[in-house]
Amino acid sequence: MFNDTSNLFLILIICGFLLFLFSLYLIRFNLNALFSSKLSKLIHLFTNSKLKSFIFGCITSAIIQSSSGTTAIAISLLSSKYIKDKECLGIIIGANLGTCLTTFIAALNFDYIFLYLISLSIVLFFIFNKYKNYFILIFYIGLMLLGLHMLNCGFNFLINNKIIFNFIQTTQNSILLSTLLGTFITAIVQSSSGVISIVEQMYGSNIINLVCSLGIMLGANIGTTITGYISTINTNNTRRIINANLIFNILGVLLFVVLFRPFSNFILRLQNDFFLHNIKLTIAWAHFIFNLVTVILGYVFFKYLSYFINNKLTRK
Repeated sequence: MFNDTSNLFLILIICGFLLFLFSLYLIRFNLNALFSSKLSKLIHLFTNSKLKSFIFGCITSAIIQSSSGTTAIAISLLSSKYIKDKECLGIIIGANLGTCLTTFIAALNFDYIFLYLISLSIVLFFIFNKYKNYFILIFYIGLMLLGLHMLNCGFNFLINNKIIFNFIQTTQNSILLSTLLGTFITAIVQSSSGVISIVEQMYGSNIINLVCSLGIMLGANIGTTITGYISTINTNNTRRIINANLIFNILGVLLFVVLFRPFSNFILRLQNDFFLHNIKLTIAWAHFIFNLVTVILGYVFFKYLSYFINNKLTRK
């Protein structure tokens, strides 16, 4: 059973988790409000080739920090006939790489910088009213880092709880189980970068091992595709693109599951050589390497993906 102290730290973790996700949503909403109108004007100009569509998806996702949001935008543009199938798929695949930025930010040791960001943004908000939307964005980033700090404090305590420690030990050594867990959690939360950022905190606190961390990271890339289906509720003609994206992500995850031993050994070697001072960066780099490899493969075999969409997934 948990004692009163344990309950307090569980509440701290839950509050930190909710604050992190809520602030992440506010950041994306604010970025969309600041940049979406400018992006929409440039979409047609910068998506008229395969390479341009991949780069555009990557940059857009890096700006709004949401591959799901980028997918929803691409589907909306496709249903409105601003872009074609190939351009839409290129944007969606490229978006997987751009969203890695959040996991790197979350992995860095900022200590109490969130206090400075929150305080400074409030002061500047009242002084420079013309740029208030930008200071609101800084305030949301501070809230996000505060949520991560709360999670880290709670996780550092929970590692000493025998009940939780024993439960983790019985479930964290299976790559298949952890991958399914990552898929399930991300399908509910609908933020792969958010889930992976939290996994970084748990791995940094030695609550879960590398196998479990990498498994959840892989599964998160499948779970995040559910947003695409929500985006196509009233546009069945675009669902074939989302099906292709789901199949693409599943194949990418299966490839890394099959090659998990050399992949995990490579990641562990990177950690031992470069990231012992901050092992949370290990998961951020693993996430980046996974997406980089799958995006390159998607680019190389893009012709076959397009053929598959047009000939296998098109409704008769």
